[in-house]
Amino acid sequence: MVSRARTTRTVSVSGPAAVVIRHRNDELVIGVADPSRTQETVTVEYEHYTDGIVSTDSAVGVTQFQLGVTMEVAVGGTRGATHSATFDAPVTELSPRGDTFVRDGSYSGDNYGSWSSLVVKGGPTGYSRESYLAFDLASVAGEVREAVLDVYGAVTDDNGGASVDCTVAAVDDDSWTEDGLTWDTKPELGSSLGSLTVTRTPQWWTVDVTEFVQSEAGGDSVVSLAVQQPQSSLYTDFNSRDADEKVPTLRVQTS
Repeated sequence: MVSRARTTRTVSVSGPAAVVIRHRNDELVIGVADPSRTQETVTVEYEHYTDGIVSTDSAVGVTQFQLGVTMEVAVGGTRGATHSATFDAPVTELSPRGDTFVRDGSYSGDNYGSWSSLVVKGGPTGYSRESYLAFDLASVAGEVREAVLDVYGAVTDDNGGASVDCTVAAVDDDSWTEDGLTWDTKPELGSSLGSLTVTRTPQWWTVDVTEFVQSEAGGDSVVSLAVQQPQSSLYTDFNSRDADEKVPTLRVQTS
């Protein structure tokens, strides 16, 4: 069993084991146990950059911590106990400097910047919505190693459908503002950075946007992103920065 919070990184384990991964402040903690008590050693590989080793249990040997983590854990004779290692993994969590959505058709001149929701929906003219988010990287120190967009929401469409694919796209034009953006004035979308398969269960949805954030960090230090449904038409509702809780976040890991 592997337990991970809001991440899409790859974990591989050499055999049956319980692996718990936690990101705590600027540290990464990986715990490993063998509840079956059938193995002598378990090897865990986690696709995550770290700056160094903070501490390890005596049963844990770390053979690599850059660019990913590899651990050899001596679980034999430990009666299913958990053994852990802690790594230095500085992360900056950014809230949007602005976010909003736009709608086409007769609503193309309307602005929704004060809404607590970011709505995404495909469909014919008058029904399409796209959401936009902008993040300021000025407070991020060091070289960007990884960047992940987190949004909280769910499909809320009344017409059925269990899930929908939403695409996250790069936006090169950062001149738009939360209280001024409309469908008529929205910037051109760039390349697709990834997708979210959103269901009707409200939860966090995550997409890796590392390469685009790295390029923007070397430019104007502002990251603009758009979320759309180019192939589907299900009303999907994400929290905006004006929501009472669970607002969008750009998590940036640096070295």
